[in-house]
Amino acid sequence: MLNDNRGVLGSWKQANEWIEAQWMPQALAAGLRYHAHIVAPGVFGQASAEDMHLRVGNSFQMRLFENIEEAQTWLRHMQQSAS
Repeated sequence: MLNDNRGVLGSWKQANEWIEAQWMPQALAAGLRYHAHIVAPGVFGQASAEDMHLRVGNSFQMRLFENIEEAQTWLRHMQQSAS
């Protein structure tokens, strides 16, 4: 999964509780294994992404990126490694 938050302004940390309790179990049940997350600009967006990353723990592999090309390359590599 590629999640691009470059257009998000400010904090979205309050959504992380819902993501952890509702979205994450559904994503795992659907087979999510790799999540590339492009962080929102600014300290608040970065802090929100880091909080989500902590909540994910070992549920699936998640990496934070500032650049879409690096995120896409990582996802391709992970998919090829799993094959």
